Amino acid sequence: MIDLSTIQAACLRQFRLRRKVGLIGVDVGSRVIKLAQFTRTSTTSKLTALRVVPVGAGRSLTADLIETGGVGECLDGLSLRHVGFKGRSAACALPTSVAELRSLQLPNASDDELRQMVESEYQSSCPVGDHPVVDLWSPDDSGSAEEMNRVSALAVRQSVAARCADDLLAHRLQCEFLDGVPFAMARAVNLVDDDRTQPVAALDWGHGSPLFTICVGGEPRFTRVLRGCGFADVERAAQKALGTDWLQTARLLSACGISMSRAAHSHVAAETVRRAVNPEVGRLAEQIRRTVSYIDLQHRELVPQRLWIFGGGGTIGGIGEGLSKHLHFDCRPWQLRPSQIDRSLGTLTHMSLFGVAAGLSLLTDQS
Repeated sequence: MIDLSTIQAACLRQFRLRRKVGLIGVDVGSRVIKLAQFTRTSTTSKLTALRVVPVGAGRSLTADLIETGGVGECLDGLSLRHVGFKGRSAACALPTSVAELRSLQLPNASDDELRQMVESEYQSSCPVGDHPVVDLWSPDDSGSAEEMNRVSALAVRQSVAARCADDLLAHRLQCEFLDGVPFAMARAVNLVDDDRTQPVAALDWGHGSPLFTICVGGEPRFTRVLRGCGFADVERAAQKALGTDWLQTARLLSACGISMSRAAHSHVAAETVRRAVNPEVGRLAEQIRRTVSYIDLQHRELVPQRLWIFGGGGTIGGIGEGLSKHLHFDCRPWQLRPSQIDRSLGTLTHMSLFGVAAGLSLLTDQS
């Protein structure tokens, strides 16, 4: 009997090889939805379109809000074609608070048996009548002869994933892939980091709990959620000290930041920002130090040589320099080279916001 699904998959791969435009990467964050798209040339890929869609003041895209149409509400009125996007094929990632990450020790078994064990592990956290959509992978690059196997898993409630896909489709986006943030960051790091043989850290420092990932050769090899040090804590500390709203706070965090040399605003405002933000940065650095110490003990070959910062945290002025002083290795916000950005987009700032969306756009190129 001919396996029609195999033929269909082969034809789809050939189609994507011929297609010049990448997927539309849709990074659904808690506070902001980011979209990005690359276009391939004969020698490289260039970013040709991007867009940021705020969720709205005081709102956060939780699993329950997404399940009741929150993504669709945010995208209402947005015409992607008018802002440079081409095609409809998309890849999407959901917030870490929605796509739950776990690291599990499971008995060596077949892929189907492992999936059943992981689904059973997640089922208890799903409402009655719902079930998890699970992706799992082994971070080890070779098969293990041990009785237990280290498995990383991401799970989303089926009702949440389906509603998100339906909302995207209603806005002319065909969601072909629901991807994990660790994979998207690994591809984005591969795009900007020259040495692809060394372990490199990627930090998705968004509104909720940061996601720390070790990448090697464009793939995630270690992932951990860092609790209690999200970018929301930085925003709250700065807002309380400055008495500003979230938009004013974001501008001051970018302009003043934590570097003594950044004096775009008054000395008083800059000093107030530093005093408010530095303790939060210190708490994050301590979490990263503990994680790297654990990696050094358990997986020394994965100790990172540098760190790329994604998300809102990467927009803080001087954050690369500040974290580098804490961690004693090179840290920098994720940033494309000028040659990787189409001229039509002009000069871009705050590129760290779009790193995950960029990695999603490149999914079929680097898979």
